Amino acid sequence: MHHNQTELHSTSEIAHAFAETFQSNNSNANYEENFLNFKNETENNITINPYPQPDNAEYNHPFNIKELHLALHNCNSKSPGPDDIPFTFLKNLSDNAINTLLAIFNLIWNNGIFPNQWRQALVIPILKPDKDKFNILSYRPISLISTLSKLLEKMINKRLVWFLETNKKFTKQQCGFRINHSTHDVLATLHTDITESIIKKQHLILIALDIEKAYDMVWKKKVLSSLQKWNITGNMLAFIHNFLLDRKIQVKLGNTLSEHLDIENGLPQGSSISVTLFLVAINDIFNNIKPPIKCTLFADDCNIYCRGANIKTTVALLQTALKALSDWSSITGFKFSPAKTHCIIFNNKKKMKQSIMYT
Repeated sequence: MHHNQTELHSTSEIAHAFAETFQSNNSNANYEENFLNFKNETENNITINPYPQPDNAEYNHPFNIKELHLALHNCNSKSPGPDDIPFTFLKNLSDNAINTLLAIFNLIWNNGIFPNQWRQALVIPILKPDKDKFNILSYRPISLISTLSKLLEKMINKRLVWFLETNKKFTKQQCGFRINHSTHDVLATLHTDITESIIKKQHLILIALDIEKAYDMVWKKKVLSSLQKWNITGNMLAFIHNFLLDRKIQVKLGNTLSEHLDIENGLPQGSSISVTLFLVAINDIFNNIKPPIKCTLFADDCNIYCRGANIKTTVALLQTALKALSDWSSITGFKFSPAKTHCIIFNNKKKMKQSIMYT
């Protein structure tokens, strides 16, 4: 195995190299210097206060046995995490044991406790298709988190999603990982607009954007601040705050374990609540983009497009929208990849000579 022009021989050396490589995916070094300065200054002015006043919100109530059984029923993972407890074990607990587990979960929920072991992820390196198996960079991380943590997170996430959807907090363009939303919504909208533009002999220009390391580089404090602005308080905010703090990874290679390494940014992989928190993190991406520009969003896959009879006018409008996205990235830490940004022009003409620059 080789990494950084160095040959690695022992399993412990290789495990350590994997751990450092996966840790770097979430490093502050991936942020632009200007954003990092902005982040540090802003965090000094952000106070996360889960209990500003007595909170009787329904989503903060103790959990009941029905919620626990439903979460267990929907847990299908077969690989245990650091606690080495498979879901099949939990599904076969006696009624008394299930009630005890529920009492433990409510103790954690009501007292703002978060077990340290739950902050740790066991990471398994998996070779990417058609890659050099002797290169550390050819592997992607698969994170296994504690089974008990995943179970409680699933119960909490159901309540969080209920609150966010009921109060219409998600941008209407977001179709990823939401009930009654799918890629079909995005495709149907695009198909209708493309068809209408061709019928009216207009140009429709679509720009597909790629966000680099989107999940890994989520600014955690911004997510908490957004939830707080949406009046999420009490046990819910306290749990999410503790859930995001002091995350660590440990690589497992055969029977060899690396040391634990701290994770600076991003959301824990393998958790249902992380998916929802990512939607929160990216929710304001289109806030400063105005009609006639249209936008679609599926998780972090975003498109902007515009149609019109005059292609120069359409291009100018899109350039303004791209500038708005660039401004958004400068205050969120997300980075768009110019190399993976694509432009497609739809019309009834065979050839077009028009370029749109994203920098």
